[in-house]
Amino acid sequence: MTSHVKLREFYENSQEILIPVIPTVFIPDGWTRAFASGLSTQVNSGAWAGKHVLEVGVGSFINGAGIMTSPNAPKQFTGIDITDDSVSASRELIVQNNIPGDILILKEEKFTDVLVVPTDERIKNVSKVVACIPQVPMTEEELAAFDKNVDGGGGSHAYIPDGNHEEWEPYGLGLNARLLEESAKRIPEAEVILNLCGRPSRELLQDFFDAHGRQAEFLHEEMVSQHPGTDLTSLAQIESKTGRDFEFFANRAGTEKLTASQAEERRGKQPVFHKIYVVKGSAPGLKAA
Repeated sequence: MTSHVKLREFYENSQEILIPVIPTVFIPDGWTRAFASGLSTQVNSGAWAGKHVLEVGVGSFINGAGIMTSPNAPKQFTGIDITDDSVSASRELIVQNNIPGDILILKEEKFTDVLVVPTDERIKNVSKVVACIPQVPMTEEELAAFDKNVDGGGGSHAYIPDGNHEEWEPYGLGLNARLLEESAKRIPEAEVILNLCGRPSRELLQDFFDAHGRQAEFLHEEMVSQHPGTDLTSLAQIESKTGRDFEFFANRAGTEKLTASQAEERRGKQPVFHKIYVVKGSAPGLKAA
């Protein structure tokens, strides 16, 4: 029997929809709740009414369902994902629940091209890009053992560094850097809202948006448990090479700091926490709306 989560536990103004929990698709958790809180500030304000929203990494379609069944829903929604299970589950959820609006779910074929699928005709009027994508680069050992033909190209938690974002790769921001760059090229007038792990620190995330010509607005901040399935060895290796510690905590209050090495030692055995920030980046060169 398939288990479910209630959409209204994440988006309180949405329809009463049950979201199936699918083991091969990112399971709704604290990350999802934090992202929903940040996105809700935008859709509930009415700023998205009549707009076209593009989600990169649509997952279980929980964000799409929450956004498109809210009172101030956008007119169009396009979702992209790299996994077949996610794409099929999202499409089924839309049909089974008669979710309204112009909605299109597309399969991403190449993990290295985060915006390759939408046609220019479909993407040209996108005004909001939202994404919660992997933020842990694969270790050298993982890359050596990885089968690049496996659907997903890295899974829900880790991604393959492309060698072109060495400035941000140490902080797990290489894939997000690709997204900001591709968005700036293909849809330069669109805002981008990212669900970002606070492990690198809020200050570094601010620098990340500044470096890409976007004014950052922090929409939501939340402390969450470190996902026990995410191997932190690569972050521990980065700490060893750079001498710069990541921000983990031994308690939810955030008063007991841990390094990535300490967090990896505790993972799955003792509590480990980190912050999540939902950050809106203005269109390049424009002030945040």
